[in-house]
Amino acid sequence: MRCNSMVLTCKRIIVVLLMCLVCVLGYTQEVNIHVEEAGMLSTYIDASKKNQIKKLTVTGYLNGSDVYYIRQMDGLETLDMTNSTIVAGGKGYTTENNTIGYQHFKGCKLLKKVRLPSSVLYIRYQAFDQAYMLESIEIGEKLIEIHDQAFVNDMNAYGHAIRTCKKMKEFIVAENNEKFSAVEGVLFNKEKTELIFYPNAKSKEYIIPKGITSIRQRAFSACDNLFSIEIPESMTFIGRSAFENCNHLMNIYSYTSTPPTAESSLAGTIFYGVDLDACILYVPEGSYSNYWLAPAWGGFKNIVEYDPATAIYNIQNEKYVIEAIEGGLSIRNLPLDVKVKVYSMNGTLVYNGDGGAISLSSGIYVVRIGEKAMKVAVR
Repeated sequence: MRCNSMVLTCKRIIVVLLMCLVCVLGYTQEVNIHVEEAGMLSTYIDASKKNQIKKLTVTGYLNGSDVYYIRQMDGLETLDMTNSTIVAGGKGYTTENNTIGYQHFKGCKLLKKVRLPSSVLYIRYQAFDQAYMLESIEIGEKLIEIHDQAFVNDMNAYGHAIRTCKKMKEFIVAENNEKFSAVEGVLFNKEKTELIFYPNAKSKEYIIPKGITSIRQRAFSACDNLFSIEIPESMTFIGRSAFENCNHLMNIYSYTSTPPTAESSLAGTIFYGVDLDACILYVPEGSYSNYWLAPAWGGFKNIVEYDPATAIYNIQNEKYVIEAIEGGLSIRNLPLDVKVKVYSMNGTLVYNGDGGAISLSSGIYVVRIGEKAMKVAVR
């Protein structure tokens, strides 16, 4: 009897596990729907299944009613609209022909990946507001305009932007798009002379490619994952609020002796919200005065001259020298009461002493001398 009871119990456990598996598989279902008549998407999906769909591929014609219905699909993670066309009309949302409109995907809190219709021409203001989990957007061949606040929340109570697409990792752009391009997930214009938008979750450190001459307004706005950035010698212009509320930005390396023109606005400078007391601005040797005087750039408390060719740092108003040498660093001319601490990029203390020749393996280090800190490369 006991043996039969155990067998019965095992069978019940197996049945329960199978039922759970069915539920999981049902929830991860991928659905393909063709909508011949705009506004009719909801008629293809039973109400009990709407929130169980994780991946939806939709073709045909969509209007405001369909966009509103998609927004209500609480479990949706991947949306492929490549072969669909957005047309004006419907209820719930205002739609324009071939346009991702105002707040169309607002609050799609689980949505991770979107492939926009190939026919879309415009992405409007706040189109992806509060799409907190969005990681990837694929842009088609015909897109010609993206609003600078498409992925940034309108304003906080003080009139400044807040980024809501904090998980964004990449833009993917069709090769034959005539207006836009993407390099390693970062959005540029087609000619790759203007940086348009940087995904917040891409990397904590970013080197802007050589040849880029301008940064569009709000390109890095509210990027709280950005800790370090390098600006190439080719840079001449940075749009308003470009680095607004990048509150973790600690190092800026500018390789142009002439400070790029920084567009101001009523909200403040391009560095509004950056900790100008803690963030270190590295500039080419001999250009300290240029940056010290320049609007926006002059707000930094720590401006450090740097010769990239020799890796020698000249701290303004200080007498000591930091120089990269074979197998490490040389730190000279320190006052007797000043100590040197060197940290690896993961925060590990690798040196604590009086300076001189310091043996280090190749890599990037943070050197702290007294109250000043800087990032140094050892090759």
